[in-house]
Amino acid sequence: MPEDEDREITMGKLAADISTDILVDYGYHITISSASRAENVN
Repeated sequence: MPEDEDREITMGKLAADISTDILVDYGYHITISSASRAENVN
């Protein structure tokens, strides 16, 4: 495990990039959009 916070952040970003690359390679396209949380209606 990374001992310092900067290295931990860097490793997290690397893992996210690798995961994204794998998904795109297999044909999954990633879209980021804003959304609001639906209100509970009882």
